[in-house]
Amino acid sequence: MSRRKPMLRGVASLATCLWLSAAVPPVALQAQRPPRFDAAAASFIAFDTNSVAITGATVVDGSGAPPRRGMTILIRDGRFTAVGKDGDVRVPSDARMIDARGKSVVPGMVFMHEHLFYPTGGPSEAIYNPQFISFPRLYLAFGITTARTAGSVNYDGELSLKRYIDTGMSVGPRLILYAPYINGRVQGKFVYQWTAVDGVEDVKRRVEFYSGLGAAGFKAYEHLTRAELGALVASAHARGLKVTGHLCSVTWPEAIALGIDNLEHGLMVNSALVASKRVDECPGDLAMMTAAAQAPLDGDAVRDLTSQLIRHGTAVTSTPAIWESFTGSAEVLSSRAQASLVPLLLEEYERFRQALAARRDTSVTRMLHNELQWERDFYRAGGHLLVGTDPTGYGGIVAGFGSVRALELLASSGLRVEEVIEIASMHGARFLGLEAELGSIAPGKRADLLLVQGDLSLDIAALRQPELVFKDGVAFDSARLINSTRGLVGLR
Repeated sequence: MSRRKPMLRGVASLATCLWLSAAVPPVALQAQRPPRFDAAAASFIAFDTNSVAITGATVVDGSGAPPRRGMTILIRDGRFTAVGKDGDVRVPSDARMIDARGKSVVPGMVFMHEHLFYPTGGPSEAIYNPQFISFPRLYLAFGITTARTAGSVNYDGELSLKRYIDTGMSVGPRLILYAPYINGRVQGKFVYQWTAVDGVEDVKRRVEFYSGLGAAGFKAYEHLTRAELGALVASAHARGLKVTGHLCSVTWPEAIALGIDNLEHGLMVNSALVASKRVDECPGDLAMMTAAAQAPLDGDAVRDLTSQLIRHGTAVTSTPAIWESFTGSAEVLSSRAQASLVPLLLEEYERFRQALAARRDTSVTRMLHNELQWERDFYRAGGHLLVGTDPTGYGGIVAGFGSVRALELLASSGLRVEEVIEIASMHGARFLGLEAELGSIAPGKRADLLLVQGDLSLDIAALRQPELVFKDGVAFDSARLINSTRGLVGLR
């Protein structure tokens, strides 16, 4: 088992920390499985039986323990009932047998910076199109059985999608929906579907409105002021909800002091590193990325920030794939992911990627390297590190494929495969308060898992070869899910 302990989410004082820990309940889960699946959803099911035995597998169980070979996993009625060495576990006579020799199993993953839209319109006039068909299928195909959205542009539609998935009318991960972005006033054009708040009272009204519509939390964005962010955190916490943030006008130390629960993307959006930063003003993405690329990881600023995060229990969500996309790297999308894109969007993406590659801007590459090294050290020091896909930017990241790339990049920092899988499963479940139900392969928990071809203990790239994904004990065919999205991402 991992030596790591659950983190308390802290704020400025111990008394407030204890009160908020009691005040923020775990996210509610739907019933264990839909009562039935409609014909379209059922077409992706490989099999649905109440008793399954997986034998001969290499298991990375999500607890942080090293991989174990030659393992048997039993599933009955949508729950794990036993996990042990082949031969030590009695296999029921009615179990459907899966021979997993040469294959690996990980828990259903809990990804924490997900979106259900894809950018069109170019980088200067972004418009986000809903991806209510392709993205849920791609997330599920690659083993992401629970996904927290980090900002919505079509909340009513996402609520409907969640209901369809929960009742078996569609397929996809369990959706933990955060409200539409809470952003401050922006100079000039920005994303057309985002509305800027009009001060503290407007923030409070939005929290009341969206909490009434079932939002599980809120995403603060770059241009909020300290007063607005403080109002957001206080109003959300009073309703038992959490706040995450992609910040700029407010620095990370300021946000930690205000009691924010989670910070997105990493050091490159910590505006405190920018020497010319003015109070309640965003210095801009370029200034922040340049500062992050130059910041010494052993310097006082970074060391003090790490200490604050750990002391207050503030989580950080890693999203390395989105940053890699701005390096112009051809590794961002595999050929299968590119085939999933609408052809016109693929052409647009390729033109922009090649332009980035031609610039040979090494600052973004240095920034990404620094970020990955810091995230490794933060995790090993006891920090609550989460991981997400963030399929936005200029279109370089697609759900599922980009999710796997994020895990490969975490592994490139020197993290072991069991550490990466713990971050991708148990850490997300713990943040959501769902660790008793999700996040690891253990008796009594919901039977969520991913079966991939290859030995993960030798190469994390085996995650690129998903075969079956179980959600509440129902087995979905990854290839069918992926094939159903070809040429549709960006349209549906």
